[in-house]
Amino acid sequence: MAHPHCPGGAAVEGSTAERGAARCARVYGRAVPSRVVGGPFADAVSAFCDHPVELVRSDQLGAAVDVLPLTLASTASADRLAEHAGDPRLADGRRFRMLLELAGCTACEEGSWAGRLVRVGDALIRVVRPVPRCGVTQQDPDTGTFQLQALRTLAADRGGGPNGRSLHFGMHAEVAEPGWVRVRDGAEPQPAS
Repeated sequence: MAHPHCPGGAAVEGSTAERGAARCARVYGRAVPSRVVGGPFADAVSAFCDHPVELVRSDQLGAAVDVLPLTLASTASADRLAEHAGDPRLADGRRFRMLLELAGCTACEEGSWAGRLVRVGDALIRVVRPVPRCGVTQQDPDTGTFQLQALRTLAADRGGGPNGRSLHFGMHAEVAEPGWVRVRDGAEPQPAS
């Protein structure tokens, strides 16, 4: 079966249960004990990248997350960025790879939640700090090829960039109370304590 997000529509299927040789992966400066993933996946990624790639899986659940396990941004923030640039492609939330995309907020409202608890579905999360953005935001979400100057737009819209300050879009968060989060669940900031 073809997969729409792989080059040429190729699909690779298999199990990741087989674990190979021990490795130490570097994740945002942290050493994460890992093992090589078996199956056909490394060969498929290597063919796409046109050089050998080894895929690893963390030995400890959750150890290989980004800076924090959750990210969130409002669709209104992406819409504002697209409007600022005059380019509707910036409104495509896939470009920013947020775990939670929130509708019903004002543009950049999520930034005001830093340090606050937010109820999302049955879970309670703590919003921590802004997410620094990288060049991947400039790539087409379907093909991975360079598409537009998203970082310049972020710098013009929010400041930062060439002077050494990070460009931000979205917020990092952590789980305060685990719970189910479903599509269309609300996000409600809790009263400040």
